[in-house]
Amino acid sequence: MNVFLRLCLAVFLLVCVASHLQAQQTVSGRVTQTEDGEPLPGVSVSLKNTTTGVITNAAGVYVLDGVPEKAVLVFSFIGKETQEIAVGTRTAINVQLNPASTELT
Repeated sequence: MNVFLRLCLAVFLLVCVASHLQAQQTVSGRVTQTEDGEPLPGVSVSLKNTTTGVITNAAGVYVLDGVPEKAVLVFSFIGKETQEIAVGTRTAINVQLNPASTELT
């Protein structure tokens, strides 16, 4: 019985450590245009290599739940350069999107 209890305790501790390493958080912020600092509605904000994402509202604000610390956020909008930003422990990430290059080669 003592061995069984030790095994149960070890499994419990392993689950606790694994869930801590996979900690998820809510990340929010505001996306603006670099030309004038105006909010940019309709920007796609997604977790890189996933189908999880949201769109910024009329004020350029987004809120994304369940974001792992190791995640990378991808900000994209037609006519703007796409940006990728590592989340880490940050819960607020504001972004300014630059105009995309319009040069034809």
